[in-house]
Amino acid sequence: RSKAAGRPQARRRPPTEQLAARRPPGLAAMARSLAPRVGDPLEVWSKSAQAWLHGEVSEICDAETVLVTYKCADNLLRKCLKLSSPKLRRPQSGEEDDRRALVSRLRAIERMLQTQEEQEEGVFALLESIAKHKGALETEMQALEKAVLEKEKQNVALVKRIQDLEAAAPAQQSKGTAVCSDSPM
Repeated sequence: RSKAAGRPQARRRPPTEQLAARRPPGLAAMARSLAPRVGDPLEVWSKSAQAWLHGEVSEICDAETVLVTYKCADNLLRKCLKLSSPKLRRPQSGEEDDRRALVSRLRAIERMLQTQEEQEEGVFALLESIAKHKGALETEMQALEKAVLEKEKQNVALVKRIQDLEAAAPAQQSKGTAVCSDSPM
């Protein structure tokens, strides 16, 4: 009936709501579980590479569109594609398992490299400390060598003085004996 007749007209549902109302109750839940999520792996057809390239969902644009990030020739690229696009597919089951295994191995290698880098940083810090102390030790050694040389010069001077005194002592003793022989005893 029309509004002109005084009765309100029944609200018509949009087509999407009409379809949703006709779906079995579990179908909506199943559709949500199959919908891609951010981080899910997908493959994108690259016209330039003429190959399917591994990528992942970086953003859900709407219920039918996703933004996929992928790498092609060392360039990080992004495409916004409809889920129904022939240029987008889920990875082949074996390929996805291989990819997960590869990602797992790469993460293990990354952790190992990080540990190795931390160890190298520790070694470099130790080497820097040794170099710093080595410089201080070398300076101290040079000062000690200089002090030892100075002491050796002083010892040589003392030995010469003692030798001079010893050489002069017999001459004084002989003079002293002669003086003593003239004096009465």
